[in-house]
Amino acid sequence: MCISFIGNYGDNAKTDSITKTTAAANQWSYFQAKSVKQHAYSLDKDVLSVLAPTAVDSARREELLKAYDAKIATYDKQKKDIGFGQKDAAGKWLDVVGDGKPVVSATQYEEEAEHGIKINDRCDLGACC
Repeated sequence: MCISFIGNYGDNAKTDSITKTTAAANQWSYFQAKSVKQHAYSLDKDVLSVLAPTAVDSARREELLKAYDAKIATYDKQKKDIGFGQKDAAGKWLDVVGDGKPVVSATQYEEEAEHGIKINDRCDLGACC
């Protein structure tokens, strides 16, 4: 009975680890989507900066450049939260970052998946001995 309990506990940890690995991959995809959008704004900013001064009203140009800079900065912050998250002083993951919305980082999911793999390995070792 103990061996079946250990085996079941290990299988549950393995399943949870697979789920966390998938969630981490999803978060990295979300990170990449933000990177693509950020790059598009950077390109728009570059194009705007090389246009002839008469092509765009100078006040409108400055307005657009400020808006693009703000968007680029926003994507930088979002990418950090998505990919790497934040920890408190004790090293515990923060569930809410940035704008108050819950964010679980890809790195956090990866750490949790690694923990589940270790549990599964110990349970497999314990069940076969």
